[in-house]
Amino acid sequence: MKNTLLFLGLIILLVAKSGAQPYTIKRLGVEDGLSSNYVVGITQDKQGCMWFATEGGLNKFDGRQFTVYKKYTSKLSANELNCVCADPRDNKVWIGTQREGLCVFDCDADTFTVYRAGDGTIATNDITNIIPSFDKKGLWITTYHVGIHYYDIETGKFTHYYEHNVKGLGGLKNYIACDDGRGNLYVGHDGKGMSVVSLKDHTIKRYQHVSDDPDSLPGGLVVALCVDEQRNIWVGTNKGLSIFNPATEKFTTFRHIPGDENSLLSNQVLDIKQMRDGRLWICTNMGGVSILDMQQNAFTSPTHIHFQNIPATNDVHGLSGPNARCAFQDSFGNIWLGNYRGGVDFISYAQPIFNMLPYTVERDGKQSSKQVWGLFAKDDKVLVGGEGEFAVFQKNKLIDTFLLRSYQTQSNTHINIIYKDSQDRLWMGTYLNGILLYDPQNKKMTRIGKTSHEETLNVHCFYEDKNGSIWVGTESGLYIYENGKLEMAGFIQSQLPDTKVHGILRDKEDKLWIGTFGKGVSVFDPNNKLIYNFVVENGFCSNAVNHMMQDSRQRILVATREGVAIFHDTANPDEYEVFKERNGLKNSQVRAITEDKLHQIWISTNGGVSRLDEAKKVFYNYSHHDGVPMGDFMNGSTCMTSDGTMYFGSQNGACYFNPKDIPTNREVSSIVITRFCTYHRMKESHDEELPMPIADGEINLPYNQNTFKISFNVLDYTQSPQVEFTYMLEGLEKAWYNTQGENQVTFRNISPGTYVFR
Repeated sequence: MKNTLLFLGLIILLVAKSGAQPYTIKRLGVEDGLSSNYVVGITQDKQGCMWFATEGGLNKFDGRQFTVYKKYTSKLSANELNCVCADPRDNKVWIGTQREGLCVFDCDADTFTVYRAGDGTIATNDITNIIPSFDKKGLWITTYHVGIHYYDIETGKFTHYYEHNVKGLGGLKNYIACDDGRGNLYVGHDGKGMSVVSLKDHTIKRYQHVSDDPDSLPGGLVVALCVDEQRNIWVGTNKGLSIFNPATEKFTTFRHIPGDENSLLSNQVLDIKQMRDGRLWICTNMGGVSILDMQQNAFTSPTHIHFQNIPATNDVHGLSGPNARCAFQDSFGNIWLGNYRGGVDFISYAQPIFNMLPYTVERDGKQSSKQVWGLFAKDDKVLVGGEGEFAVFQKNKLIDTFLLRSYQTQSNTHINIIYKDSQDRLWMGTYLNGILLYDPQNKKMTRIGKTSHEETLNVHCFYEDKNGSIWVGTESGLYIYENGKLEMAGFIQSQLPDTKVHGILRDKEDKLWIGTFGKGVSVFDPNNKLIYNFVVENGFCSNAVNHMMQDSRQRILVATREGVAIFHDTANPDEYEVFKERNGLKNSQVRAITEDKLHQIWISTNGGVSRLDEAKKVFYNYSHHDGVPMGDFMNGSTCMTSDGTMYFGSQNGACYFNPKDIPTNREVSSIVITRFCTYHRMKESHDEELPMPIADGEINLPYNQNTFKISFNVLDYTQSPQVEFTYMLEGLEKAWYNTQGENQVTFRNISPGTYVFR
C-alpha cells in the first residue's frame, strides 16, 4: 500500500507593514550557506526560487536556506561557473561553466542535463554568457573562443554562428551576445570591441575604439550589453558606458568624473539591467552600482547626466564590496546584486519603514550604532542623549555633538532623560551626575545641585507641576526643584514604599502618580497623602515600572516588566486594563510608551516596537526584519517631531518612523512546497536525505518509506523572514500546529494511507 500526499496550501500569519532615502541592503554570503562569495550570475526559476552561479558551485535559495550543487555531489559538470539563466518558457535553469560545457537543471524533475563539445550540440566548453532572445523563443549562448549558439526552445536544436556562416566572426573572443528583435545580433568581444551580425544575411559589422573619434566605442573590452524597452542599445566597456545609435552608428559615452559623486562610479562596466521602473542598473568593477533614470535627466550632454550611486560602505546602506558583477530583479520586485568576493546584496522592494539615525561609531572597521538613552524633539530637530555626549539631529542628519565633560560631569555618564518645561528650558537627567539645565534664552548650561550628593544623582524622570515646580525622580528618591533649590520631597518620600522613582505624573483630578522600580505605582491625593498603591500583591501586573505617560484622553499608561497597564479613568484608579503577551505583545518588558498624531499607542520593548490596536485588543509587532534595531530598548526613551515622526532609543541606536507610512494590510505571497525528502536507511541526517520531485502536488511512497520531511516557504525574501506557519496533515490529525518559526516539518513512521498536507 502507498502513502499519498496532496499539497493544498498552508495558513500564514504575517505581521503587516506597509528626497531619496538610501537603500537598506541585506547581505547573504558563505556564512548564510552560499557556496562561494564570488558571485557571477543570478536568475529566478518559474517557482520563484533564486539561483546564484559562483566560482564555487551553483546555489538555489528558497527564501530561507540555500541548496548547493557541486560537481561531486550532483550532476553539475563543474564548480567554476560563468553565468546562469532561467529558461523563458520551461521551468529549467541553464548554467554556463568556465571550461566544462553547458548544464541544464530541470526544476520539476530535479535532474541535470550536460551539453559538451563533441556531442553534436555546442562547439566549445567555455560558456561566457546565456541570454534569452528578444522574442523569448530561444537562448543566445556565448562561448569565448568559438562564436555564438542559438538554442531553439521549441525544437531543442542548436544553431552555431561562427566563421563558417558569418565571415569575420572567427578568431574573435566573445563575452556576451544579444539580439534587438529587429534581426541584429550584438556581440561584445574581449579587446576587439563590438560586432553587429545581421541574422538575415549573416553579414557582420565591427565597431572599435578610435582614439581621435569621441563618437566611437570608448573601450575594446565589451562585457555588458542591454537592449532597453525603447530598443536603445547600451554597451558596457572597460572605459565607460555607451548608448549606441544604429542609425548614425555613433556612441554617446558616460564616464566616471573624479570628484563628481553623481557620475558613473567606475568606467569598468560588467553588467547592465533595466528594471521594471525603466531605470538602468549598471554594475561596475571597483566602484559599485550606478543607477540611471533617463526620465529624470534632461539629456544635454553625458557630463550633465546624474547617476544615483550605491558604493561599497561598511554600513547597511552600501554594497558588501566594490566589485558589482551582476544585477537581477525578481518577480516580486526585489533587486539582487552579485558581488565578486562580496556574496549577494539584497534590496527589498519594500524598504524598511523603520530607519536608524546615523549615530554611529567605528568598531573593528565597521560602523556600529551608539547606545541612545534620552530623546527630545522640537520641530524637525532631535536631541539624542548618548554615552558621554548629546547629539543634535535635524531632518535625521547629525549637525552637532556636545561632550558632557564640558559641563563638569564625571566620566562614564550619559543622559537618561530630556524634558522641556513651560519656559522652554531643557532638563537633562544624567546617570550618577545629577541634573544639567539648558536655558535657550541665554544659551547657557547649568548644573543643578550644590551638594556632592545632588551632583551624583541618577535621574530617571521629570515632571513640571502647575505652579512651575519640577518634580525629579531618581534612583535614590523623589526630589523637587522650586525657588532655585533642589530638595528631597520628604513628606511624599516618607510614604513611598520604594526609593527608585521611574515615573511622575499628575492626573486631571490633581492626584500625583509615582511609578517605582520595586513597588509598583503609588497615587497621592491633592494633599500629597498616599491613597493607592498598585503592586503585584494586590493584583497589579508588575512591581517594576519603567516609564509612565499621559495620553491625549488624560489616561495614564504605565510601562512595566510585565506588560502595559492603562488607567482609562483616573477618577476610578481601581479600574485598569493590562496588555501583555497573551494579547500578542512580542515581549512583555515594556520600555517606553508614546502616542502618535492619530492617537494610537506605540511602545518599545525588549523585543522591538509594537502598536496597540485597542479596538481589537491586539498588538502589531515590528522587529529587526522591519528595520527595528536588535537588542533592548531604553526606559522612557521616545519622542516625536512636529511632522509625526516617532523615535525610540535602544542599546543599538535610535530608530525612527512615521506611523502614517505603515500600512495595516499587505498582500502576502503564496506559499510553496520547496522540498520533499525521505531518509536513506532510516537515518535522519542531512547527508542521508533523499529529495524527491513533486509532480502536480502529489507524492506516492512505498508503505515502508514512511518517514519524510516537508519544507515550505514564501519565496519572496522581503516577506519570508516575517512569516509564521501553521500546518495540518489531514488523515493523521485534525489539529493545526504552529511550526515555531521553522519552515519544515518531519513526519515519522506514518501508517499507510492517503494524506493531505495543509
